[in-house]
Amino acid sequence: MNYNLLILSALLLSACSTMKVSYPQYTPPPAPNYSWEENWAALPFRQDYADLTPTASITDQQSSANVDVFFIHPTLLDSRKVWNASMTDKELNRDVDMKTILNQATIFNGACRVYAPRYRQMTLKGFSTKDTASKAIALKVAYSDVKAAFEYYMKHYNQGRPFIIAAHSQGTIHGTWLMREVIDNQAIQKQLVVAYLVGFPMEQDKFKTIPVCNTPTQTGCVAHWATYIEGSSPKDTAWYKNAVVTNPVNWKSDGTPAAGSEHLGIVWKNYQYDNSKHLATSTYKDVLNLQNPMPIKVKKNLHIGDYNLFWMNIRENVADRISAYQISEK
Repeated sequence: MNYNLLILSALLLSACSTMKVSYPQYTPPPAPNYSWEENWAALPFRQDYADLTPTASITDQQSSANVDVFFIHPTLLDSRKVWNASMTDKELNRDVDMKTILNQATIFNGACRVYAPRYRQMTLKGFSTKDTASKAIALKVAYSDVKAAFEYYMKHYNQGRPFIIAAHSQGTIHGTWLMREVIDNQAIQKQLVVAYLVGFPMEQDKFKTIPVCNTPTQTGCVAHWATYIEGSSPKDTAWYKNAVVTNPVNWKSDGTPAAGSEHLGIVWKNYQYDNSKHLATSTYKDVLNLQNPMPIKVKKNLHIGDYNLFWMNIRENVADRISAYQISEK
């Protein structure tokens, strides 16, 4: 599967459109300098949205955490005029902070220090364009930033600490490339606690030496899922054919369903925690299905909720895998 050219149906939130300019006529914004704090959406030594929690009973533990998370946010740019985001787009940066850092990256602040780079993300319209050559360039521009940010993180911030890779949607494209190029079968792989690469199809055997997670406490592995309502899947199932489906409730990747009683809680997009919904989950046509839909009208494709729907299960799993990693290192 060519991830440069793949069009993800979950991202088609509006009608297909034509970009107004193609590469090479288009010049992307300048590359970010990651020694500048403003080019990070989250850093553990300053105040930002990654420090928040949805309720007082859930606390930010970054100051005492001995593991890091490198979080790669999904697409927020939606433009026909530009292929890649500018680091100085204040409105876009605010959206990244309030929509993805708040709702997704905060999952990890109970056991990890949170590092989340801003990057020249490709526009959402790039996923629906027929100009696949320009799309491939735009994704490579975005990935070059993610790689540069990770290399800066490893050189200046990591200091030999264990780390987690977490990503969603477009972030998962870049996270997958990063894992393949920089971590898989490299010396730093021993520092990898787990990777959560969510919301963009990841095939079985994607990595040489990094296995798929199949237990809640397995370490050095990768988990992936994409969420749909019961009986639903992408219109073109070929996009997800043979994709990994890790159930984020029981953490099995072998198709074992999870009962609603195992589901621990949702954080809604208004950042309200809700543990009253008990959502059973199963695998269906290479995607994750919610068997007990929420008592509100929702779309079949729950891409936007890939993290929020399982917020507390993921948060607890992060802590469990870190504990297992630390025991194995003794």
